[in-house]
Amino acid sequence: MRVRICCVCLLILLSITGLSSVRGQETVLAEALGSANLRSGPGISYPAVREIKSGTRYPVIGRSARFPWLLLNLGDGQGWVFADLVKVTGNINSVPFVDESATINAPAVSPTVDSAITTVAITSTPGATLTPQSTPTTPAGIYAEAIGETNVRYGPGTDFPRVGVLKTGNRYQVLRRHTQFKWIEISFPDVAGGRGWVFVDAVKINGNLNSVPTTNATTFGYPTLTATPNMVLAAQPPWLTAPRPTPDPSLVKLGNELWSYLLSAKFAPFTERQASLFLMDLRTGQAISLNPGVAYSGMSLIKIPILLAVYRKLNGPPTPEQAATLAEMMICSDNYATDAMLRLLGDGDAIEGARVVTTTVQQLGLHNTFIVGQFQPNPKATPAPLSTIKTDVDQVSTDPDPLNQSMPSEMGELLGAMYQCALDGTGPIINAFGEDINVTECRQMLRLLSADKINVMIEAGVPTNVRVAHKHGWVEGAVGDAGIVFSAGGDYVLTVAMAQKKIIWPQEFPKVSELSRIVYNAYNPTALLADIHPGSIPECGQPDPTLLRDIQASSMPPIH
Repeated sequence: MRVRICCVCLLILLSITGLSSVRGQETVLAEALGSANLRSGPGISYPAVREIKSGTRYPVIGRSARFPWLLLNLGDGQGWVFADLVKVTGNINSVPFVDESATINAPAVSPTVDSAITTVAITSTPGATLTPQSTPTTPAGIYAEAIGETNVRYGPGTDFPRVGVLKTGNRYQVLRRHTQFKWIEISFPDVAGGRGWVFVDAVKINGNLNSVPTTNATTFGYPTLTATPNMVLAAQPPWLTAPRPTPDPSLVKLGNELWSYLLSAKFAPFTERQASLFLMDLRTGQAISLNPGVAYSGMSLIKIPILLAVYRKLNGPPTPEQAATLAEMMICSDNYATDAMLRLLGDGDAIEGARVVTTTVQQLGLHNTFIVGQFQPNPKATPAPLSTIKTDVDQVSTDPDPLNQSMPSEMGELLGAMYQCALDGTGPIINAFGEDINVTECRQMLRLLSADKINVMIEAGVPTNVRVAHKHGWVEGAVGDAGIVFSAGGDYVLTVAMAQKKIIWPQEFPKVSELSRIVYNAYNPTALLADIHPGSIPECGQPDPTLLRDIQASSMPPIH
């Protein structure tokens, strides 16, 4: 029987078990995947004491030894959360176990922000408390209505970190206005503290704004909040035992430029409109990821690992029929041709073929990429129920296809491995699959990827004479492109994925192209491309006979 203990005993327990942060120890943080209840103990039988939402990260100060529950510090208290409802950053194994009898008798209240001038303190200190402050009485009926996507910030200015985005058409109570800046503080339940600031001209005001309380504060303390982490991070492939060198400053600078562009295009983390990007310099192997750790629908980009799995299975060059089907899958993105390749992999069973593809990428260490079903339903068969695969990344925020998922970093690492295999017959693909894959087959895979001509996205961001070996894709709610660019200034991998409910694909194509142009110009400063050059997506006809001949050959020339 669990025994509830008093708050004083809990503080003693936390001190004994070392839950306070240790100087020099890595902070482990948890962020809700959407929203999550915090409870007074590690189980759903305990009462909820608070709700947390995505966009705010909290220190993990303890974990249950028997159950998948984590103890979080909120600055003004603690609470237990089910581990599958949060995204954890940092080494969870460094967090100490907590006696499961430790329960928390905390009221279900939100922290109140001190209205006085304080220093900005975005980080949390375990055990820190907030003293509730009186909130000025706000006249009823004064609301701000969102008229478009508008950022909500910690304080009255764009220099303050963003805490969320207003939803078009929703109304938010105005709590107070600033006397020096054209910003108002609103009730915003999506963030701890329940309030945030918006630019007054970006919303429609209902009621007399002059009747709400005022403030002239210029700094604001939010001790329960953690600043949004840096979204341009060094990327490390799973197959390297030694860490990659830290990216040189020029690559990091390029990553920050790309991230600034994504933000200007209104793609932001923790919102319904997200984008992620992966960039690898194929000369040095250095790589960066933007907004990493987010799963996207695999779209037709999943056909890259399908292509690898097919070549792994073949014992020799593809037959003329297989070559034509591969071309239709990669160039026309034909789903019937893709299902034919899945049946080839599964010895007649497309679902088994999908499992073979997933196993193939997992053997490379790419555990967040998978496919569990075929592309087109079989009208003559009753489909067996399929279930998604739980991975270690955020599978919630972009609402990815539960049966077909990946992320730009894993598609990019896979393309980088294909490039190395095609270059000299070495690398992770050869190491993982041995004689099942050879240098000629890797060159034939790049030959197929180079035949994918669509005149938009990555292609439209490089000169027309520059070779791009890529696979494009789009489905409801997502669009992406993953490719290798062979440029005079150096070869590189670029993969991009964008997600938004009811996304309109053609409207996002130029944004992918602009990202591509920024990267190309960084690699080719003496041959700058002045603007993107989108064209019409061509209709897919019969495969080029030269292509079919090449992918059936017993040897292929070097890729350069």
